[in-house]
Amino acid sequence: MLIFKNVSKNKVINYKGETLVLLEEECLPYSFSKYIFVFRSDFENGRFSDPILKHEVAHVRGCHSLDNIFVELLFVFLWFHPGLYWAKNAIKLNHEFLADQAVLQIVPIDDYKNVLLSMIFPDQGLTLISSLKFSLTKKRMNMMKRKTTLSTKLIKIVALIPIFGVMIYFFSEKVPAQNQTQQSRTISFNSEVEERQVSDLEIYIKPDGKIVIDEKTYRQAEVNDVLDRIRMANDLSTINLNVDNGTPMGEISDMQKLLLEKGVHHIEVNILGKSGEVTNPIQDIDKATFYKDVTFKVVRKDGTESTKTFEELSEDQKARLMPPPTIPEKKTPSAALFSDWQNPEKYAVWVDGKYTPAEQLKKIYRIHIVYYLKSYVHLNARSVKFPQEHQVSIYTEEGFEKTFGEESDFSKPKKGTITLRDQG
Repeated sequence: MLIFKNVSKNKVINYKGETLVLLEEECLPYSFSKYIFVFRSDFENGRFSDPILKHEVAHVRGCHSLDNIFVELLFVFLWFHPGLYWAKNAIKLNHEFLADQAVLQIVPIDDYKNVLLSMIFPDQGLTLISSLKFSLTKKRMNMMKRKTTLSTKLIKIVALIPIFGVMIYFFSEKVPAQNQTQQSRTISFNSEVEERQVSDLEIYIKPDGKIVIDEKTYRQAEVNDVLDRIRMANDLSTINLNVDNGTPMGEISDMQKLLLEKGVHHIEVNILGKSGEVTNPIQDIDKATFYKDVTFKVVRKDGTESTKTFEELSEDQKARLMPPPTIPEKKTPSAALFSDWQNPEKYAVWVDGKYTPAEQLKKIYRIHIVYYLKSYVHLNARSVKFPQEHQVSIYTEEGFEKTFGEESDFSKPKKGTITLRDQG
């Protein structure tokens, strides 16, 4: 069957507790059995939103694919019956109504309608699937605002009794379940890393043997328990394993084995340079250029002052100046770290310089974050408005360019006056 062929030849991941199949060909999200099929590009670019996931999960939890199979089996014997064609369309439409109602529990009607309209594409041509594309979309939208009375619900339930009787008759025989095919695990090695892949967790093996997980350092003996705690709160499907060039292969292999035992599906091993960092092109500017428009006020020990340009400073004074800033390397947070930031009691978060409450942060796609800064706030620096012990500054591509890009003030030579106290 084409559906199971798609499962076997495409990447299968666990996403928010559901089994997703990432398809290479463009299509709408659809579901069959326990599988939810998604266009891989839509998933990686954030177009597969939570309302769409909730809709397909409703199909899966409602076992709607079993209803579809039952109707197709009836067609084998009753293909000539015109009422069966009506029943088939009615059942599929009812499936969509049920899935829509599940989404409307958490999403406003108008927002969900916009999602449906944005997802209209040609049919996939698979009759057994539950898909967002259905020819009676207009009826679905009208039904969203209707209220079904209790008497109507009872009539519908009574009408379903004969159908359930037929289903019991045809499917009363017990069939032994087939063993589920074990999902393949993959490991990739990158010796020349230009950009890290977006992953669920970032792990570093440091030269001293310490392990850094989501910016926290642990001893090797602690790693097993740390991974268990993270796995309880987040799915660990893809891991970036970053190691310094020259790290013993045994340490790398031990970590790979541990990650695979924890259920990780893909490990991206990044071999870093001598500095321990992935090398990215950054702005290279010398002190003479950076401080060329600065006026230096030099204060001697006797209190006398003099004004100098950068070129007039002594070598010792030039050496004491802060080096020019470099454009920071872009980085995307792991799923575990991003989920942790959504705790309003622990973190105060700014997105592109604007304070963002936790409920709004949940609407941002992690893969759209290109850089972040996290800092600890000491007790004397906390306020009534921001009592959290941590602050996080998040930057999207647009905010990063405005703050750190080549046209930003960050990259331009410094101006103004700097006071230097002569130590001689």
